[in-house]
Formats: sequence, structure tokens, C-alpha cells
Amino acid sequence: MDPRIRFFLEIVEEQNGDPSRPFATMRDILGLSQNRLRRLFKLNVGKTLLQHKRERKMARAACLLELHNLPIKEIGHLCGYDDVSNFYRDFKRVHGMTPQQLRKRQFMTALPRS
Repeated sequence: MDPRIRFFLEIVEEQNGDPSRPFATMRDILGLSQNRLRRLFKLNVGKTLLQHKRERKMARAACLLELHNLPIKEIGHLCGYDDVSNFYRDFKRVHGMTPQQLRKRQFMTALPRS
């Protein structure tokens, strides 16, 4: 893997999939143009930068749903979404179910069986 992409992924991981540094700043640090970074990322990771970022956000969202009894809208906001419908759409795209369906499934598996 290209060391610049490895470094970029480490920064994204440290910041829970949602880098607080502007994308342009990261490009400047790496010495890459926007197009070159996107191409290198796709070549090395096998998916687009947007797909990777979405998957990281949705992994964090699923973890928050499992660990905390926060409202789904608040979890969406914590994951960087201002619009809950966009959060639902992306969550379903990544996990194949809505956040509410995941929460219901977790609740059903936590019930004692008789």
C-alpha cells in the first residue's frame, strides 16, 4: 500500500472516520492533488474515498446504537449528519437495514428465551 494512503487512513481512523482537518489540508500534507489522492485511494483501498468515509461513519453509528440508548437523530448528528433522512439512507445502504431495525433486532436478541 502506498505510504501516503496508509498515513491518510491512520489519520481518518484516529479521528473516528470523520476527519476534522479539511480535506485540502490533508492533500497538502500528503503533497497530492485532489484527483491523484482519489485515484491512489481507490487503487489502494478498492473503494472510493466517499464510500470509505460513509462506511466508517456507519460503523461508528452501529456501535453507538449498540452501546447507548440515544435517540437515532442524535446518533446521526454525532456521526456528522444534519439531516436524519440522509443518515437513514446511508445507514441502510451500508448495513442493509435502518437504524431502528438494527435496534429492534438487538432488543429481540437480548430478550431471554423460554
